[in-house]
Amino acid sequence: MLIVAGCGRGSRSQGAAEAITIAGSTSVQPFAEKLAEEYLLHHPQVRIDVQGGGSSAGIYAARRGAADLGASSRELAPSEKGLVEIPINPGYFPGQDY
Repeated sequence: MLIVAGCGRGSRSQGAAEAITIAGSTSVQPFAEKLAEEYLLHHPQVRIDVQGGGSSAGIYAARRGAADLGASSRELAPSEKGLVEIPINPGYFPGQDY
């Protein structure tokens, strides 16, 4: 399972509340929601939006800057490389034989 980060979504206006968007894998979504809860305990001024949509949608959103982080339950395809990959359970991808 991966969290991927692409290019930034641009600058926020001064005084605006910080918002983070996580989009992607529905199988990673419960983990992303728990991660958001824990982060908010220490950063209550931040708004975090967690969205499903599938791994490909999350990777696409991160690459295009529509999401700050993309969640994927699969490895990145060669054409998707160029993102910052953050393994959240290194080596584990659902459906693979181990």
